[in-house]
Amino acid sequence: MRAVVVAHTWIAHELGHLGDWLGARGSAVQRLDRESLPTPESLDGADLLVLMGSPWSVALPADADVVESQRRERDLVARALSDGTPLLGICYGAQLLASCVGGEVRRLDVTERGWLDVDAVDPVPTGPWMVWHEDEFTVPPAVEVLASSPRCTLAFRTGTAWGVQFHPEVDEPVLRRMAEGLGAAPDVVAEMTSGARLHDAGHRQAAHHLLDAFWSDVRA
Repeated sequence: MRAVVVAHTWIAHELGHLGDWLGARGSAVQRLDRESLPTPESLDGADLLVLMGSPWSVALPADADVVESQRRERDLVARALSDGTPLLGICYGAQLLASCVGGEVRRLDVTERGWLDVDAVDPVPTGPWMVWHEDEFTVPPAVEVLASSPRCTLAFRTGTAWGVQFHPEVDEPVLRRMAEGLGAAPDVVAEMTSGARLHDAGHRQAAHHLLDAFWSDVRA
C-alpha cells in the first residue's frame, strides 16, 4: 500500500494515530509539502491520498505561494476523484475537498476548539474528537453528511472520498506540536494536551474505528 500524504507545513508532518494505522498496514508513506508541491502525477501508483490540516485558509485570500499550492492541490483532488483513488481530507484538507465538490468554505465568527462529542451517523463514532478550526464548510445536497456539531458540518463522504473537520490523527505529542506551532498561548497548549491525555484511550479507539470504516467504505 502506498499512501501520498500532503502535509502542507511541518506542523502536520507527525501523523499520530493515522501513522499507526498506516504502519499496521505496511504502508509506504510519501509526504508532500510546500517545498514539494503536489501534481496529479503524484498519485501515479498510489492507493490512498491524505490531505492534512494546515494554518492556511480556503476561505481567505493568501500569499501567492499558498494560492499556487492550493491550485495544485485542487488538481490533485480532481485526479483522485476522477480515478476513484481513496481520499481522506482532515480539517483544512476536508475544507479543500468540500470546495472541490461544490461546497462553500467560510469563516466562523469564533474559533471552534476543544474536545467534542458530535452528532454522527454509522459508521462514524461520536467521539470525543479534537476540533480546532476557524473555517466551516457546507456540502451540496448530493453529498452525505456523516457528522456535525451545533455549529457546523464535521464529516462527509462522496464517492471514494471522505472529509473530516476534526482531527482523528492527534495524540498528545502531535497536539502539543500543533498547538505550539500555531503559536497558542501556554494555557491553551496545556488545556489541549491535558485533554489529549484524558481522552487518549477512547480517542485512539475512535480514530482507528473511523479509519477502518473509511477504508472499508472506499474499497467496497
